[in-house]
Amino acid sequence: MVYLDRIYTRSGDAGETALGDGTRVRKSHPRIVAYGGVDELNAAIGVAVAKSSVPDEMRQQLLAIQNDLFDVGADLCVPESDSADADSRLRVTEGQVGELEKWIDAYTAELEPLKSFVLPGGTEVAAALHLARAICRRVEIGVIRLADIESINRHAIIYLNRLSDLLFVMSRSANDQGGEMGLPPRHREGDPSALAILQLISGGVSGTQYPLEGDRILVGRHPNCQVVLQNGAVSRHHAQILNNHGTYYVEDCRSRNGTYLNGEAVEGRAELRDGDEIRLCDVTLQFVEHPSAMNLPQDVVAESKETVEFTESGDVPISVDESRIYLLSEEYAEPEFDSSTAIRRLASDDEATDHAGKPTVAPEVKLRAIIEITRALGRELEVDRLLPKMLATLFNIFPQAEQGFVLLRDPETQKLKVKATRARGGEVADSVAVSMTVVRHALQSREALLSENVLDDSRFKKSTALSKMQIRSMMCVPLLTQDEEGIGVIQIVTRVEKRAFTEEDLDLLISLAAQAALVIENARLHEEGLQRRELERDLEFATQVQLGFLPKVRPKVEGYEFADYYEAALRVGGDYFDYVELPDGRLAIAIGDVAGKGMPAALLMARLYSSTRFQLLTKPTIEKAVEGLNEEISSSGLGHRFITFLIMVLDPTSNELTIVNAGHLAPIRKRDDGSCELLARETSSMPLGIVPDLEYQSSTVQLDAGDLVLVYTDGITEAMSDSREIYGRERLQDVLSVTSGPIESVIETIVERVEEFMSGGNLAGRYVPRGVVPSPGMTLTPREVLQSGGVIARRLPQFESRPQQLDMADAVHDAIARQEHLIVEAGTGVGKSFAYLIPAILSATDEAAAAGPRRKIVVSTQTISLQEQLIHRDIPFLNSVLPVEFSAVLVKGRSNYVSLRRLKGAFERSRSLFPDDEQMRQLSVLRQWGATTSDGSLADLDFRPYNTVWDEVRSEHGNCLGRGCPTYQDCLYYRARRRVWNADVLVVNHALFFADLALRREGASVLPDYDVVIMDEAHTVEDVACSHMGISVSNRQLLYMLGKLYNDRTQKGLLIYHNMLAGQKLVTRLRYVIDALFDAIDVAQQKFKSANGRVRRPMNIENTVSSELNDLAMMIRDVATELEADEERIEMTAAADRLDGLAASLKNWLQQRLEDAVYWIETSSTQQRTIKLVSSPIDIGPVLREELFDRVKTVVLTSATLSVGEGDFGFFRRRIGLAQSAEKKLGSPFNYREQVRLVLSEGMPDPGDDPKAYEEEVCRRIRHHVLETSGRAFVLFTSYRMLRNCAAQLNGWAVDHGLTLLCQGGELNRTLMLQRFQAAERGLLFGTESFWQGVDVPGDALQNVIITKLPFSVPDQPLLEARVERIREQGGNPFMDYQIPEAAIKLRQGFGRLIRTQSDTGQVVILDPRVRTKPYGRIFLDSLPECRVEVSRGGDDFDA
Repeated sequence: MVYLDRIYTRSGDAGETALGDGTRVRKSHPRIVAYGGVDELNAAIGVAVAKSSVPDEMRQQLLAIQNDLFDVGADLCVPESDSADADSRLRVTEGQVGELEKWIDAYTAELEPLKSFVLPGGTEVAAALHLARAICRRVEIGVIRLADIESINRHAIIYLNRLSDLLFVMSRSANDQGGEMGLPPRHREGDPSALAILQLISGGVSGTQYPLEGDRILVGRHPNCQVVLQNGAVSRHHAQILNNHGTYYVEDCRSRNGTYLNGEAVEGRAELRDGDEIRLCDVTLQFVEHPSAMNLPQDVVAESKETVEFTESGDVPISVDESRIYLLSEEYAEPEFDSSTAIRRLASDDEATDHAGKPTVAPEVKLRAIIEITRALGRELEVDRLLPKMLATLFNIFPQAEQGFVLLRDPETQKLKVKATRARGGEVADSVAVSMTVVRHALQSREALLSENVLDDSRFKKSTALSKMQIRSMMCVPLLTQDEEGIGVIQIVTRVEKRAFTEEDLDLLISLAAQAALVIENARLHEEGLQRRELERDLEFATQVQLGFLPKVRPKVEGYEFADYYEAALRVGGDYFDYVELPDGRLAIAIGDVAGKGMPAALLMARLYSSTRFQLLTKPTIEKAVEGLNEEISSSGLGHRFITFLIMVLDPTSNELTIVNAGHLAPIRKRDDGSCELLARETSSMPLGIVPDLEYQSSTVQLDAGDLVLVYTDGITEAMSDSREIYGRERLQDVLSVTSGPIESVIETIVERVEEFMSGGNLAGRYVPRGVVPSPGMTLTPREVLQSGGVIARRLPQFESRPQQLDMADAVHDAIARQEHLIVEAGTGVGKSFAYLIPAILSATDEAAAAGPRRKIVVSTQTISLQEQLIHRDIPFLNSVLPVEFSAVLVKGRSNYVSLRRLKGAFERSRSLFPDDEQMRQLSVLRQWGATTSDGSLADLDFRPYNTVWDEVRSEHGNCLGRGCPTYQDCLYYRARRRVWNADVLVVNHALFFADLALRREGASVLPDYDVVIMDEAHTVEDVACSHMGISVSNRQLLYMLGKLYNDRTQKGLLIYHNMLAGQKLVTRLRYVIDALFDAIDVAQQKFKSANGRVRRPMNIENTVSSELNDLAMMIRDVATELEADEERIEMTAAADRLDGLAASLKNWLQQRLEDAVYWIETSSTQQRTIKLVSSPIDIGPVLREELFDRVKTVVLTSATLSVGEGDFGFFRRRIGLAQSAEKKLGSPFNYREQVRLVLSEGMPDPGDDPKAYEEEVCRRIRHHVLETSGRAFVLFTSYRMLRNCAAQLNGWAVDHGLTLLCQGGELNRTLMLQRFQAAERGLLFGTESFWQGVDVPGDALQNVIITKLPFSVPDQPLLEARVERIREQGGNPFMDYQIPEAAIKLRQGFGRLIRTQSDTGQVVILDPRVRTKPYGRIFLDSLPECRVEVSRGGDDFDA
């Protein structure tokens, strides 16, 4: 008898409960979940018992089952034990299971055999029993999961299994009076009646399948088609497939381009047979009548699970199983490299081991392999195909090899690049750990290296990279040309101690390397020849196409003559001109110059031709036509190219010439008396494609008889002589003024004079319409570009030269030339970007000064807005005006790009990966996008996919097949990467730059090697660098990774797909082990009594998580080695690598292995509590000094806020570890004395003495100062707490005064807050950290910045606390040496939010009295620009 006198005990309020043996566990423990489910099942059966229509015998059976379920719950509640009284405890018995089986047999004997699946439902009793059955199945799964991690009574599982069967037959019995509903028949895959499909072969995502459901299937571009093809050439309703009782026909729907069946045009209706190919334009579809049998080779029959081995003919092995067929890509279908005889035997009969356990290969087999490799080397002429195959074969010759790579020296840059990598079990791509110590030694000595035990080899004692790689034995052989020039190396390594390489192995590798080096040289010469011939053909064709766009006939207008001349710098160029006759009898003359030259410029020129005609014929005015062109070019996504453009419309009836100039050179009018003048200079505006929504103005001039108007491109004015002198507009005007005669002869004379100028009198020189490459020793200086009358001013007459900008450009130019570092503080309005971009670009393109290959420049910024300004505005504009050719790209992290191979694989495994419909929908959208995107990055998407979806399709360095990938030629990441490797200027963010710097410490990299680094927004460098040189790992991060592998709730994940039951069991266990570890960490932190989460010594906590993550990784790798498909193998290997990485991070944090670092814990109190373990270097200076400043010759650091006081850079230099540099402090061109009123506060309480009184007075003064400017104010806080308190006090007041109050930390993000603020007439914005910097609100929207408190960092933040302690240990004064300089710089950033343009005005109010009352206050005031200062005393009139 159970007796309870109270229901609640409060013992479980902490989330724990007691088991039957007294052990207390979390309520989320699998044992609690298991017997809790049994209780739910018992309740569900109780619902069935309560039905009045349940038969009496069945009711008694169900009541007995309910009693049994109490036994099952009790069994599960008490863990099994070896104690003496264990047998006396209540357990489910075999007899109880036997009773259920007897009842099942009795019900089954009375029922008709099943002929179809049964829909759950029917009568009321049957429906209740079906529900109980479904719950029983779920409870059974929960008990099985418990059994995966703990020992339980097996009869409990068997009982639940039989019970679900009994409930099923009971439900059928309850439906025996006609309530049972069978599942209607339908087509099933593999049946003869299965649906036929169309499979996409080309013209989209290869392999896409379209089931042919229904009698009529439309194929076309329209969304209502059953088969939708995203191809502009395909008609909306192009064709249809007809199903006539299982016979399929194709019929063309009067499409524009026709439908073809097996190459023949379809006329009327054509019958389809299995394997037929249907072509619609460039889309090819294959008709598959029986999808279940497709892809099977003729000589392979899938009768049972087996592997078809190599045959003597060299067939590809195909793994055939009941559910999947793996086919290798075409590249391996007919192997050209490896010997089907020798290599196959190496992998089987001929592999042996010597007495030491080392794998060996019979000598005769090696000989055969060498012969076959030599033959293959002689046949291969493509280096990129040759090297991966060569490595693959070497792995068969050397069975102990675990990893290998080939490095080749780039012929242009002379830098070593990884060209091929391989690891045992599959190909490795993109990054590989390389010890440059070994590589340099092999190349410099020209000798092969063998180390049987690297760890004991005295030659490599100083190599930390080798010890980190855990290499045991290795061979490294240089690749030498016939002239003994080192062009690269081959290296092969093993990590297993007993599998060392021998001298015999080295001799073999040396002989193969000698042959390979010769073949590589021949292959390179062959490739260069092919490229030259292909380029010649392309250029010849493009030249003919481009010339076809130029006018063939000059216009005939009474009273006027026309002449023109055109010649491109290359065969193909971006210069353009055209005559367009308008419907009203006027004539338009257009001329343009596309930034750059070659094919890209020519393509844009072709677009300009058609767009200009369209705009002129459809827009009401010439101004609107140019605005339409600008909008089209700006939004076209054609890269960072601009067009200088000029259009003139001649009215022959009034002799008026109307001109719109978009950044082009001004036309010259020559009058009858020989005088010349420039036309329409005052209305010249920006080139096309820089600023969308720009309004253009026109100028109209009256032409007189005898007037001549000349328009031209900069190929004339910027033509250069041998002495590097520019021809210039003045010479052009001089020639024009003295030249008379027919208009044709005037043009001829101008061209002749330009040619004479360029060739020094030698008329063999030709006219080039873009600036020529500078002669050696002569360079264009930044000052010549930026000064009044310089290159930019000649293109944009309204451009104003700024002294500060010129000084900064000179300083950057000198730093690059002298190979020294530079710190530049340049105030707002200086134009920093032009000041560093122009000298950087000129130095990158000045091959003479570089004495070799072009310099590569990296420009790094903190904010996205500055990156967009650089890449979309500044750089393209400079590309259009500078007389040099250069390329620039925005570099994004690899995870920003989609992997087409992984996208296809995710789609194929989607039902094993994604549990809900929204994830499936997003994947489908990504698949369609992947087939059409040319960019392939997240920025090109019009939505933000879930992380769980993007993680499955993104490009990853550890999950890449490189050149072995079937989608390599179309790979969007590698396409972007090639642009990066070939670009002169790389624009990156600080996060990516320092992530690359961290990788370089381990021998890898993301970015190519660079010569110059320019860091804008450099005041953030220390914080960003610290975050990338430390550790960060959380419980949610670990659980998220495990959830991707195996989600036990949804039964999705990689381990489900590969049927890894042992792995699933380990993941289930790991979840609980991780929860236990982080709970222990949380408890330990509380014992440390650290209010800020800092952990000052390693925690004495047992860490089994790292070792079990490593075990799981090893388990996954073992399965990966058995997989035939490269794509699946690399996917598994990448998952294993991530597990190892997480295990190492967790272990390193717990053991505090990072030297000179601070460790702390961050927690978030969300529904799913996150515990984050973080570490960071206390002083990042030494790291940056060693990894950046000592290795890169020139680093330029610039920002508006780097110095303290009156220009001291000491604080900034010490924090980033910069020992020596040039320094320059430049003021702003803005007149702060006239534009800004600085208001200091008197009579305020000290915030340190009385925080509450200070806060109340702050609110009072905010009310007063905000009304001074009718809102339009930023109020900047140093803490969210104070922001929320002030917002609560002032919210009602703001409403009463018609102010729109916006507070950070609410529903709006920063971007939306700024948009709302700028749109409001009386906006008031309360912001914290992120609003002190990087925010631009020019104009009248912001006229008031109120700073509530001096921005000292929170003193107990762990990293700041550690830095303060370090300064104190070194004998310094932390407050004066660190906290005040840091706060002064941040105050300047907050001050800088007010004035963004020369027309901005307003006030900055500092409410903190310490800026006047404390001795250090002077430092803060001296750091601010010089402006008018007023003191506010806060009288009674402040109450508003």
